Amino acid sequence: MLARTALSFFLTTTLLSLTSCKDPVALEEPITQAQTLGGQSISAATLSNGRQMYVRHCRACHGFKGDGRGPSSPGLRPAPRDLRLATYKFTRMEDGTELPTDAALTEIVSQGLHGTAMLPWGDIQEDALSDIIHYIKTFSPPDEGWRDPDKEVVAPIAISEDPWKGKDEDAIKLGRKVFHGKAKCQSCHPAYVTKKKQWEFLTAYADDPRDALRDDMYQPIKQESAVYMVEDKAQWQKPPDYTWDPVRTLSGSTDTKRDLYRVIGAGVNGTAMTGWKGTALKEDELWAVAYYVDSLVAKRGTPAAKKLRDRLNNQESWAPPAPAPEVPEEAEAEAVKADG
Repeated sequence: MLARTALSFFLTTTLLSLTSCKDPVALEEPITQAQTLGGQSISAATLSNGRQMYVRHCRACHGFKGDGRGPSSPGLRPAPRDLRLATYKFTRMEDGTELPTDAALTEIVSQGLHGTAMLPWGDIQEDALSDIIHYIKTFSPPDEGWRDPDKEVVAPIAISEDPWKGKDEDAIKLGRKVFHGKAKCQSCHPAYVTKKKQWEFLTAYADDPRDALRDDMYQPIKQESAVYMVEDKAQWQKPPDYTWDPVRTLSGSTDTKRDLYRVIGAGVNGTAMTGWKGTALKEDELWAVAYYVDSLVAKRGTPAAKKLRDRLNNQESWAPPAPAPEVPEEAEAEAVKADG
């Protein structure tokens, strides 16, 4: 009885002690002046409330200083973003080297990043989330990032009309060809077709694309990124295997094809994934790749994914045809002369 009473007293006093602790923000000097961040003048009241909300919701992973070294960070993979860099991977901007809009940042925070510790924060009130977005900008050093007067906030990527509505099979068929042939996405991501079929797709866009074939074509390529640092150490990143890994930007997505179009079109900042919109791919091809990737994502965790992997692992042995022999310059000149 005495032991139970002592335990009850200990728990009660501990609870009272914890609930009477001051918010960690109270230890900070109050923010009294507005700041210009990303070309906007942000009021002191907004930044003060943003700091309070940041400490409560974000500090555990991203740290008091926004350096990504919060108390929970050592066990997290991938490591939390170093917010001081003002570099973001998935904001779907026209130019990934510039600053994103507040709306783009809000969307990422509210939806979260699938497969990471960055969970959806859609339950935070809109005003509080807006204040957090403004406060994280203060982590930029003087004349860098959000404090750089020459850096601009750019528009999000423009989304064209989907030309494949109601024609999913046709879109997936073209997307598979473009993915493995024209865009050579398997240079980083895994391939999802046989070696013979990949050669067929590659030669549809180039004469002899031997450099695009890799021995480990069914595995993603691990890449080092100097853009994302943790304690001055570059982080390793791996492009997703769409039939196995969760796609981070599809967390909470209600239109996966549209969101894949945005990511593929804009690229992923700080990685080898450059934006494809307005470059080598036409709009119908860009949309077709989004349809194809969406069809791969739909296989994740299903027997269809295992069936596809087994078929690729057990395919017949194949090697590309031998290259055509080089013709000596003298013989080539004689042939041209003979042709008149």
